[in-house]
Amino acid sequence: RPDEAPAPDTPAEAPEAESPAIEAPAAEEAPAIEDAPAEPAQAEPAPADPAPAEPVHAKPAPAANKKAPLGRRLACDVCLVIVLAAMLISGVMTLRREYVSGDHWKVEEGALKFDENGYQAVTPELVEAAEWIKANTDPGDIILTATNHNNAVAMLTGRSIVCGSPTFLYFHGVDFAERYYRVQAMYEDPYNCFYEYAAEYSVDYVLISSWEMGSYTIDYTFFDQMEAVWANGATKILKVDN
Repeated sequence: RPDEAPAPDTPAEAPEAESPAIEAPAAEEAPAIEDAPAEPAQAEPAPADPAPAEPVHAKPAPAANKKAPLGRRLACDVCLVIVLAAMLISGVMTLRREYVSGDHWKVEEGALKFDENGYQAVTPELVEAAEWIKANTDPGDIILTATNHNNAVAMLTGRSIVCGSPTFLYFHGVDFAERYYRVQAMYEDPYNCFYEYAAEYSVDYVLISSWEMGSYTIDYTFFDQMEAVWANGATKILKVDN
């Protein structure tokens, strides 16, 4: 029966055609399984969460607790002690100066006495000399004196002097160097320069007192030849002969 042989072949091919239909759903499920891991891949930006937390900066906390080196701390402590000590000493000295400069009580010869003299800026002799200058000189006259602070002539007479106190002139920007050294030369080396500088600065009188004697090595042989218009002990006012 050769004619019947092909008949069974035909139904055999039918199942082969159905097999691809069964495999098709399997092929569709495979991509669905592969897509599932893709979702966790999108969750990778999760590490971005720590990034906004960076401004918190936990590092400064240990830095704040870090102690300075021992040497630096000791140096700061020493500087602080020095500043406080200087402030304390300055304050005590100021109080003492104010106390002494005014009328105050003091112990003298074992007894408590009230002192009305206080701090003496000008000696009695210089006060008398200043009174004579005011009464017997012209307002435009110039007096040669030492360059000391609290100068009696400058304070009490209203007359001009050749050179004032360097500590006062310096902080006011005045160039005093030439006059300062010339005043010294006029007292110490008068034979060589006195009349030259006296004419240049229009000096009318010379004062010799404890300030001038303590500031310069005065050449008395020269000044003893000048006319003393006023004297009280070692304090003298000499007239310059122009």
